[in-house]
Amino acid sequence: MAEKPSYEELARRVQDLESVISDRKKIENELQVEIIEREKAVEELEVAETLLRSLIETIPDLIWLKDKNGVYISCNLKFEEFFGMEEVKIIGKSGDDFIDKKL
Repeated sequence: MAEKPSYEELARRVQDLESVISDRKKIENELQVEIIEREKAVEELEVAETLLRSLIETIPDLIWLKDKNGVYISCNLKFEEFFGMEEVKIIGKSGDDFIDKKL
């Protein structure tokens, strides 16, 4: 039969468990702060993106964005009108895709 732990052993175990609980609460609090900061950053990014998109759409010139490989990743309404197609059909294409290859 196993020997019962002493009072000192039980007190040490309780202290260890309290330490673990304290560490976990600290980690939970740090994670909560990080989650709140991340949510705030996402919200600020969404506001900035909305403002930028609004600016791009109100400029009366053709505006487009390409990635480093020359592939369209965004454009404004004037650009859509110029090419006669919606942005979703322009994204993923390059300038070569709009050139008549028969010429």
